Amino acid sequence: MLRTRATLKQPVAGAFLLFFMSVTGWLVAQITEPDPLPIGAPMPALAFRGEAGPRVLRPDGQKPTIVVWFHSECKYCQSELDMLDAHAAELKDVRLYLFTPEDSLFTSRIRQRWPNLATAKATGWGVVSSARFREAFGVTATPANYLFDPEGGLTRKSVGETKPEFFVGKRSEG
Repeated sequence: MLRTRATLKQPVAGAFLLFFMSVTGWLVAQITEPDPLPIGAPMPALAFRGEAGPRVLRPDGQKPTIVVWFHSECKYCQSELDMLDAHAAELKDVRLYLFTPEDSLFTSRIRQRWPNLATAKATGWGVVSSARFREAFGVTATPANYLFDPEGGLTRKSVGETKPEFFVGKRSEG
């Protein structure tokens, strides 16, 4: 009986050690992976489908640009878009691009939910695949927000629920 227990302990300890080392290696790889879009990086030229057809995200040299990645079923995204809709008039000095992987973006349900954003002149809506967004911005988690200066340099970013000050507060800080 004692010999059987000792014989079992070695493989279990080995399996645990292998699991522990694998998880530790994965965590180290995640931590040391370079940021795909660090502060100061240029705005990615993201191809997307807008209401009028194919478009490409580019800086305009005149206004800062806020990029929001969302999904309409995400409760944090809904809260964020509700806040943006309520403050749409305060965002007239920025270009706002709202991107989602949902093909249903241009349906009346989404547009009715956020009517101020739907009619705001400087707001662009677009559909882009999660893979393409990840390639350009490095994330697929929603919501994700990026602030670019007029020349297209990244000055601020946030993944997850974001405070209103990111959008309607001082936008020149990094």
